[in-house]
Amino acid sequence: MESSESPNSYRPIDRRVVRLWHLGNTIRVGFIMLGLLLALVFFGHARPSLLLAWCGLLVIALVLAWWFADRLYKSWRYRIDNEVLETHFGVIFHTTQLVPMPRMQHVDIHRGPLERSVGLATLVLHTAGTSQATILIPGLDAEYAVALRDYLVQLGVSHD
Repeated sequence: MESSESPNSYRPIDRRVVRLWHLGNTIRVGFIMLGLLLALVFFGHARPSLLLAWCGLLVIALVLAWWFADRLYKSWRYRIDNEVLETHFGVIFHTTQLVPMPRMQHVDIHRGPLERSVGLATLVLHTAGTSQATILIPGLDAEYAVALRDYLVQLGVSHD
């Protein structure tokens, strides 16, 4: 964390995550639509009218998938101070998570192949004694994620 930044201010996630989510959503839609197309062909329903409907559904699904990624990015924000980590996100269902620093057990960084391709990482916080014991902050610059992890570990040490 930069010393000039206020610990109580909300931070957005990195804008590059939208490109990552667009790619992931496109891949998911592609697999689902390919499965539907193969089912139409396999069961002998590959008539021109159904194939035209399939094309329309493909376009609608891709537009919605891209729209959803943009909206999710706009909804994401988080803040960290010496006492709590707070996240806000959600397009249809809005979620707010508050994690008191003393409940934090350990912090990981996850970087899948798509995340690495755009220079991003997901910070994974594991907490004690909750039904949702894992908190994710996606779309962080990889170097910033490492610095944030180190900062959170230092905060955890100071609470012991």
